[in-house]
Amino acid sequence: MKKLNLFEKFAVFGGVGSTLIINPWFQLDPINIPKMVLVVTTAAFLAPKVFLSINYISRLEKLAISASLLFVISLTFAIFQSEILLTQQIWGTWGRSTGLATYIAFITIFLAFLFMSNVLFRMKTRLIFERLGYVVSGYAIMQWAELDPVEWSQKALVSTLGNINFMSSLVGLASISYVSRVLFERNAFYTKFFYLSMIALNLFLILGSKSIQGIGLLLAGTVLSGSFYLRDRKSIRASGLFLFSSSALGLLGLLGTAAIGPLRFLRQETVIYRIDYWKAAVRMTMDNPWSGVGLDSYGDFYRFYRDEAAISRTGPQRVTNTAHNIFLDIGSGAGVVALLSFILLFCVALYVTLSALSKNSFDDDSIFWSAVFFGFIVFCLISINQIGVGIWGFIAMGLVIGTARTSKGAREESKTQMSESVTRKSSALFSGKAKKIHSTPAKFQPERTVLIAAQLMCGLMVLVFAGQQAHVDASIHKAIRNRDLDAAYKISFSSSAQDRQREITFTKLEEAGRQEDAFKLAQRTIRLNDRNWQAWVFIISSEVSSEEEKKKAALKLLELDPKNSLVRQELRPLLP
Repeated sequence: MKKLNLFEKFAVFGGVGSTLIINPWFQLDPINIPKMVLVVTTAAFLAPKVFLSINYISRLEKLAISASLLFVISLTFAIFQSEILLTQQIWGTWGRSTGLATYIAFITIFLAFLFMSNVLFRMKTRLIFERLGYVVSGYAIMQWAELDPVEWSQKALVSTLGNINFMSSLVGLASISYVSRVLFERNAFYTKFFYLSMIALNLFLILGSKSIQGIGLLLAGTVLSGSFYLRDRKSIRASGLFLFSSSALGLLGLLGTAAIGPLRFLRQETVIYRIDYWKAAVRMTMDNPWSGVGLDSYGDFYRFYRDEAAISRTGPQRVTNTAHNIFLDIGSGAGVVALLSFILLFCVALYVTLSALSKNSFDDDSIFWSAVFFGFIVFCLISINQIGVGIWGFIAMGLVIGTARTSKGAREESKTQMSESVTRKSSALFSGKAKKIHSTPAKFQPERTVLIAAQLMCGLMVLVFAGQQAHVDASIHKAIRNRDLDAAYKISFSSSAQDRQREITFTKLEEAGRQEDAFKLAQRTIRLNDRNWQAWVFIISSEVSSEEEKKKAALKLLELDPKNSLVRQELRPLLP
């Protein structure tokens, strides 16, 4: 079977690495920053090849590329319109790392997989993704058995994703492949038993994590897989009826988790909280329709846009820095043009999927990737665009749109060609003529050398800039761990440092009795981002602050959280 070339290998293993990479030993943020550095470096390496591939495209691919370009342009426009610091918008807020650089990387990887989408590549990428699922599940089992070699801040089934919801989602997506193989492949009993065992294991992990996200993604992918199965075995009418009724039931179930409709007994408190976050995101988008509030800056504005119900539901201390809905995150962060262009990408992939369903033209691997794409839609509606999970959504979307060039017949033809090739080689071997078979020496290709040089240059350049974020984070982590507050203080004044890193540092300085230094760093934080809640709270509580500075801080806190009556009551003595 044909092997993946260097470009294809780098693309696939960039996705695998972005899911698996962690650095709990040297990073303050051991999950998101390493993933961000790897994903943007991977995208930079792929970018020259993607640029050269734009000449060979179909109409649907032109639409996808146009939507991608409009999306990136809208994001870029948004970061210059927001009052939030450019560094945060480019690299993303600490603990998320989903800023402009990450989204450009996602789009680049999406286009790379779109252009590489052929029968063999889809097949091999699926096999690699399945093995990735084994690793993620295996690590989660180690955590369940309390054999985790890493001492995390909390014991939970998070695997390499840092959060139970993201682990649940990833193993849910991996389980879609096992379901698809049971449905479509004629395997021996022990092979089917293995896949069923993996499904059972992953369901155990999902239930053990107490996160139902993985079940939602698995059900979405299973419904689409089942629709293709019925289309192939029964009729398009049976397939359509199954897809429609299952989708309607799924929608009722989702509404039920929000205590709406006939299935309200499925009520989930976390979903109720998400509705509060979604409402705030809608208000941000409506107030800032053309540019949003700034990329990855939802948390800086959440207190201002939340309603009184969100405050009273569990108390004013419940805040978030993301809308827990990727579409709303993009709309609130970058405006309606970015949101509509992003939705258009999904519409193109959805059109390809439904068109293939009506014609019954997808091969088994394409059905799997379209099922992953369906699961990703659910993920986008209820979750955060975590890099280790989100990258596979963009990969799936690229592979689905790329299948418009190929068909079920193409796969059969490819299998026939591979079989004939093996037969020829076997015949030559047993006839004693194998020694005459020589591989043709590869000719020097200057254009290929130039391409690889351009890829390496782009990759290294981006690695230097993205690596600076990781370096600052690691340096502050090292300084605080070694109780070298002088070093932490100095690094926190760097333009590459982020708000959360400064907050940790001025808190540590205060605990060490260095009130003056802590106060200066809090002021520095406010100068860079005057919406930083923790810095203003510190100004009020600091012994170094003057009465005038405390009054100014009190007024600012009321401005940032205007509907919070508890804050107003506590700050009343400081108000003019």
